Amino acid sequence: MVSLVVGKRTKDQTHQLVGDAKRRLRAGHLPAMLTEGSEGYEPAMLESFGRRDPAPNSGLKGRPSHPVSRWPQGLAYGQVMQSRKEKPSDGMHLKVVRGKAQLQHVLSLLGYEQINTRVVERQHGTSRLHNQRQVRKTLTFSKSSRYHRWMSWLSVVQDSFCRAMAVCD
Repeated sequence: MVSLVVGKRTKDQTHQLVGDAKRRLRAGHLPAMLTEGSEGYEPAMLESFGRRDPAPNSGLKGRPSHPVSRWPQGLAYGQVMQSRKEKPSDGMHLKVVRGKAQLQHVLSLLGYEQINTRVVERQHGTSRLHNQRQVRKTLTFSKSSRYHRWMSWLSVVQDSFCRAMAVCD
């Protein structure tokens, strides 16, 4: 886990999450990003990791065009989209958005055959198990966003650095 933003999944929160992840990565490092199918991630990644090229000169009078944002070479991005239709049998749809070869290379290094978010989902489940403030309908449910944020980070740090890692096959 590179970054954590506590709150509802809004456009601003998504931009904050991706921007925070970029600040935490080594300068010039382009990661392989795997997300669920929310629409806000792609523009947030383009804004944070993309490069801004000047707009081509149109030769017309007036205000110049806005710079053009372009995906950087080497940024890999894949999505896992769950079907939300009436039929739950439609299942999961995998989509490579950018960098198919780079994404396949990263997945093979991780030991995965296809795009998935199971590591993140397992992290969320473990976090809810160890931090009861994240569970609804309990006496310890967080009412203050300040304390909720603190406890969320404490749970992530404790799970990442203090617990013995168990290897599962």
